Amino acid sequence: MITFVEWLKEGMKQRNWRQVDLCQAAGLSSSAVSNVLNGRKKPGVKFCISVAKAFKTSPIYVLRLAGLVDESLDKLQTVESDKLLVDSLIEIVLDLEPPFRQELLNFADYLAVRESRAEYKVDGEAAEESPSTGDGESEFEA
Repeated sequence: MITFVEWLKEGMKQRNWRQVDLCQAAGLSSSAVSNVLNGRKKPGVKFCISVAKAFKTSPIYVLRLAGLVDESLDKLQTVESDKLLVDSLIEIVLDLEPPFRQELLNFADYLAVRESRAEYKVDGEAAEESPSTGDGESEFEA
């Protein structure tokens, strides 16, 4: 199996990119790219997502190559539309600050409970209730 660094170097070669080109396209510092390419540091989540955007490829694929995503996500990606949805959701979550990640998780849990109670209407009708903070306002309104 190809390593992340081998994959990254090959991707740069295919695009005729030098290190500076990758830095510009991905919005990464030259030291971050150099450290990963030379094996001094392992790529992090933000590094991988930046590279995925620059290479116009799936962030999940890049995260998986870097060993940052568990293979169990494959179960969620059984059809192409699900794969794109899951990739998009993960990208959104990874861009959020931790408190907002928790809020998103709380909302997802809320939706799962609603769906299990058959209160959620797929046809787009208004929901019977909204998540509440206790003060009469929805905690998920912008």
